[in-house]
Amino acid sequence: MWFTKDHGSWGIDSFNVEFEDGGGNLWTVTLGDSRWDE
Repeated sequence: MWFTKDHGSWGIDSFNVEFEDGGGNLWTVTLGDSRWDE
């Protein structure tokens, strides 16, 4: 996961979250890029 600050704007680059449920199934959630201004 990358956090960046560029000319008063913040950003988080996309990343995946992986987890296994109680039934042994593997799940992957992908969160996209996020940008916002101060």
